[in-house]
Amino acid sequence: MKYLFFLFFVFFLIKVCNAQEKQFNSIAGIRIINETDVAIIKKQNELHERLKDYIFLYANKNNDSTIIATTFCIENNIKKADAYFWRARSYENTTKYQLAVEDYNKAIEFKSISLTSIYSSKGECLEKLGKINEAITAYNMSIDYANNNIKNKSVGFEYSYNTIVYSTLYIARAKAKTGSSTEALKILDEINTSKLNSKNIFYNQVKPSYYAAYAYCYANNNDFKNAKNSLNNSLTTNDSTNFEAFYIKGLISFLEGQYIQSIKEFDFAINIGNKKVYKIYYGINGECYFQKGLAFLKLNKKEEACTSFKEASKMNVFNVGNLILENCK
Repeated sequence: MKYLFFLFFVFFLIKVCNAQEKQFNSIAGIRIINETDVAIIKKQNELHERLKDYIFLYANKNNDSTIIATTFCIENNIKKADAYFWRARSYENTTKYQLAVEDYNKAIEFKSISLTSIYSSKGECLEKLGKINEAITAYNMSIDYANNNIKNKSVGFEYSYNTIVYSTLYIARAKAKTGSSTEALKILDEINTSKLNSKNIFYNQVKPSYYAAYAYCYANNNDFKNAKNSLNNSLTTNDSTNFEAFYIKGLISFLEGQYIQSIKEFDFAINIGNKKVYKIYYGINGECYFQKGLAFLKLNKKEEACTSFKEASKMNVFNVGNLILENCK
């Protein structure tokens, strides 16, 4: 009887010890019940590392790796709104505009807090896809959310003035593309008189783009004198990085029939766009290659035109495919 009691007592002690071990074993303060739980926690830690990784990767201009990291987070249901937003940015940077639009829509669906930026970026992608009216709608949504941020003094609302100015510039540019250059110029005049620029903490950053937009609208209206004057204002700052202005210089030369000069200007803009951050954040190089190809066609240089069109095609420039079919073997 004593022997049985002793065995029962030993068995009881083993059970208690095992229970305590299970209760207090932990990784990073989390209780571990069995090996399956250990694997789950390791997976969670990996997911959170991935989440931190993609913002770091994007900041370091590594778009392909950002897409891989954000896709991993999306598939594992980790902060989907943010992951969709940053994956869309990376798609946009690599000229995958349709995929970017789809992800921006998902970021909106999952209630991202960056709606002003999302709608503005979505508008730029739609514009690149040739969907001008949809782009204008997106820009207007961006402005509406920015005004709401200012009204409610939301966190970082000062940046909303910047969004309003840029989105309005984009609307003017889009209007000019549809042949409504006079209406576009009126929109730009309203920005000038609304005192938005005086409240804009990025005023010096916006100013070159503001005058470049004026130049673009004047050029599309065949008012080359005012277009050139606006360009001179645009180029008073950041001459070495203001590739947008040099693109418009090329456009003006093209419209004036100075095709050789326009090619030089487009090449200059492309060289700027290939450097540092400008290669990552802007898709204007594709438009430069497109216009450069048109200039070569005017000079009856089909081989050079096709080379430029194919470069534009790599950057998903809208409607360049038709020109390749018509002019290239």
